[in-house]
Formats: sequence, structure tokens, C-alpha cells
Amino acid sequence: MGNILSLSFWFRLNPARMAQGMLKVIIVGAALSAAAAIVFRIWRRKNKGAAYNFILRKFEPFFWVNAVIAAVLWFFCYEAASFFSSRFWFLFWAAGMIVWLVFIFKDFSKISEMKEKMKKEEEFKRYIP
Repeated sequence: MGNILSLSFWFRLNPARMAQGMLKVIIVGAALSAAAAIVFRIWRRKNKGAAYNFILRKFEPFFWVNAVIAAVLWFFCYEAASFFSSRFWFLFWAAGMIVWLVFIFKDFSKISEMKEKMKKEEEFKRYIP
């Protein structure tokens, strides 16, 4: 564990080869992320008029982008490309995911507003021939 906490582990431009177990974890994570994106697309299409649909539209690209980035990072680590298999790319990826999720979860407060808007819209449409 001491190796993970050192700066030379994260910012070395010629890192040691990644363990096979960790490579498997990355590729399984990419596959799960792609599967989650597919599930969110199916769920969104099934529930077209739902108030939370606008949030589902934001999760789908999040999972697709993370699946692609994980696959690319896995490829570079598997091939042991010196610069592109550096560990700091994983830090950038994690920071990007966290920032993206913060923006997505900020929109959860808008669900009640969307429900009220949909209710008013339904009431308005009821009187239109």
C-alpha cells in the first residue's frame, strides 16, 4: 500500500506493467459501464413521459464515455505504452467522473419542478380538442 501512496507511483512516465488482475477489473468495469448505458437507454425509452427522464438522458452518455475511456486505458496498459499507460491518466479520469456526477446530481433537485410542469401541461392538454 505504501507504493500507491507515493507520488512516483502516480506520476512516473515509465510505469511498471499493471497486474493482470487489475487489467481484468478495468475491462470488466468498461463492460459494466456499457451495459449500464444500454439499460438506461431501454429504461428511458420505456418510460417516455416520466419526470426523471431528463436525468436518465444525462446518465447514458456518462456511462458510454466512461466505457470508452476505460477501454482505451486498458489497451494502453495492456500494450505497456510508456506515456499513455501512466497512472495519472486514471486520476484525471476519476476526477472527470466525479465532476460530471456532481453536475448530474445537481439536477435531482429539478425533479419536483418537472413534475409540477408536467401536471400543468396535462391539465392544459385536457381542455384542448
